[in-house]
Amino acid sequence: MSNYKKSDPIIHYPELELCSIEMIEQWLTDKKSEDDTFAILWYKNYLDRMFNHYRDMNDIDTCHKIDICISFIRCYCL
Repeated sequence: MSNYKKSDPIIHYPELELCSIEMIEQWLTDKKSEDDTFAILWYKNYLDRMFNHYRDMNDIDTCHKIDICISFIRCYCL
């Protein structure tokens, strides 16, 4: 990471490809209970970028998974 600074927070997040929707929702719920809005918004931004990537690859299943996660964030986390 060339742009990494010691003052930057490190977010250990569930990787979209490796985690189920339930695991991602649990991580988001934990962050909400910790009042970690920064991590939630960071993850939403990550999901938005990944959606564009998978849409370009025509990966409908992963796009659907991302849609579910973003809806969860909008409804329950923010």
